[in-house]
Amino acid sequence: MKQARPLAYQGKPTTEPATTTRGHSVSYLASRIRRDRPDIAKRVEAGEFFSIRSAAIHAGIIKNRVQDLQPPQG
Repeated sequence: MKQARPLAYQGKPTTEPATTTRGHSVSYLASRIRRDRPDIAKRVEAGEFFSIRSAAIHAGIIKNRVQDLQPPQG
């Protein structure tokens, strides 16, 4: 059986956590709303939304996840 060749250098090892390109913090959501939906950003400033999260749900940036509390049938 042929010996497998060693893997190529995959980069410098790090102890820092990996960063993501998306998030759900208030500052991230507010920035996304200002960038992608300036119409909704104006409504947020006018006080039409209860929270940044509700504005982000309305803008389609995040999904409103509701758990189904019904027991499974069967």
